[in-house]
Amino acid sequence: MRVARTLSSPTSATRGRRAFIGLTFSALVLLGCDRKAPGPVECSEFAEAFVGYSREDEHTTPRGQAELDDMTHLCLTVPFDRALIACARSTHQPRACFDLYKQRTRQVP
Repeated sequence: MRVARTLSSPTSATRGRRAFIGLTFSALVLLGCDRKAPGPVECSEFAEAFVGYSREDEHTTPRGQAELDDMTHLCLTVPFDRALIACARSTHQPRACFDLYKQRTRQVP
């Protein structure tokens, strides 16, 4: 005579394996999703270096603010890459780095 199987709750070993697999998968996903584009703070810093003045500068004109905003927006929407930001930080020549970036990627006119 055959006894019908019933669904039972998973054992603690099964739950442990499932938890381990879930945590491992989550860790792999998080480690594999390294952001490649600069974020808003980096783009704002690049824009300030590019135009040569800060947003907090009391002598910044509305046109200067617009120039900062335009470059920050361009950085975020193209998006620029970390190599451009690193070049600008290390050489302190953001315009030259931007020209190299344009030649390398052909993304920005």
